[in-house]
Amino acid sequence: MSFQIEINKAAEEFKKIKEKTVGIISHNDTDGITSAAIIAKALARQGINFQTHIITRKEENILDLIKQKKYKVFFLLDYGSQEINAIAKEIIDVDFFVLDHHPPGEKKEFSNVVHINPHFYGINGGSDACAATVCYFFAKALAEKNKDLAALAVVGAIGDSQRKNSNFSGLNQEMFEQALKEGGISTKKGLKFYGWSSRPLHKALSYSTDPFIPGISGSESAAVQFIKELGIPLKKDDDNWRTVSDLSEDEIKKLTAALIVKRHSVENPADIFEEKIILSEFNIEELKEAEAFSVALNSLAKMEQFGLAMGVAFGNQGDYEESKKIMQEYKKQIINGMNYFYDNRSNPKIVKETEKAIYFFSGEALNSNLISTISTILSVNLEAKGKAIFCFSKENDLVKVSARFIGKKPENINLGKFCNETTLNLGGQGGGHSMAAGATIPAGKEEMFINAFEERVSSNG
Repeated sequence: MSFQIEINKAAEEFKKIKEKTVGIISHNDTDGITSAAIIAKALARQGINFQTHIITRKEENILDLIKQKKYKVFFLLDYGSQEINAIAKEIIDVDFFVLDHHPPGEKKEFSNVVHINPHFYGINGGSDACAATVCYFFAKALAEKNKDLAALAVVGAIGDSQRKNSNFSGLNQEMFEQALKEGGISTKKGLKFYGWSSRPLHKALSYSTDPFIPGISGSESAAVQFIKELGIPLKKDDDNWRTVSDLSEDEIKKLTAALIVKRHSVENPADIFEEKIILSEFNIEELKEAEAFSVALNSLAKMEQFGLAMGVAFGNQGDYEESKKIMQEYKKQIINGMNYFYDNRSNPKIVKETEKAIYFFSGEALNSNLISTISTILSVNLEAKGKAIFCFSKENDLVKVSARFIGKKPENINLGKFCNETTLNLGGQGGGHSMAAGATIPAGKEEMFINAFEERVSSNG
């Protein structure tokens, strides 16, 4: 069966349901938030009420949550492919629609489950389709008018790092082309820094984590000094701050050359340009850049401000204004985490490097909700191509682990499978994609986890 055929069948199954209120359970990141927003908008257009619950991977008992809500229909978004068998076995009087992209467990047939996952149809859920993409195709199958939700799915795919070198692939590309056709998005070449048309130049540099600029990211004063030394004016004639989009061609060249020099210690220091995606119809001016929108949603989700995250996804200006301080705090914590890594690069108690991997022990210094973002940023900035990066963060009696490969993935090593199999032996849980995965293990078992990985890579040559 093809993905599209099964999506159409899933939509037809949902149309048979007469419930007036359904539950939505989704994951706490950009992909999860945009997935929830897509389904919520599609439901609202059909006059169906909904209640959204955003969960972290630390959620202890999803069964209790479902039983407490007492709805007869639930959507599980960006979540559920590993968990649905246990859930459906326990709860038999609820219909579940699972729209996920994570590697699934064994597919079992339940009369109360509709389960759509790209992996079932030979599509790579780690690179060619995120959960928001799956939700978009489902919403479009429900009603053709939902094709305008493609722009939200584009933001979800960006949030899950599925846009490589300014390109999408697979179902993501099909969704992207639909958004272009509908006029919901446009593209423009520019520096990677988000907020290029709305954020003062020095703030764009100091808040930048991708690309990370050693010595400047995290410091407005350093950014101001850097710009002044280049002879680039900070303000316009009307005394307003200049943005990246205000720079002349010569100033862009001058800034680019200086940034490449500043980034000499990272992988691909010249990787500071991208084809920017603009959400032309989105009503929050500062979030019309898809990258800025993605970062905003992720920051609110990781700071567990789920109501605000959904409000921003729906384009609520008031929620966005309320969110600004939270997003600034998130960015500050991410930059502090990056600086903590680089400041301790030579301290083996905090950053341990082997032939095959880098292990970053942040202890309780970093918010455990943020280490997935930090590991992603490190994976595209470190000069250690082919190695894995593992970030550890302690919270009470548990340690959260976020794993990424730096650059090209070695053959025969799947981080998702490794995290799943290893944590079972350590009394924890884990999983994910081949290039990006996560785990939770009991505190004190970090070395056992590390030894398991080192043995795994050694046995695979």
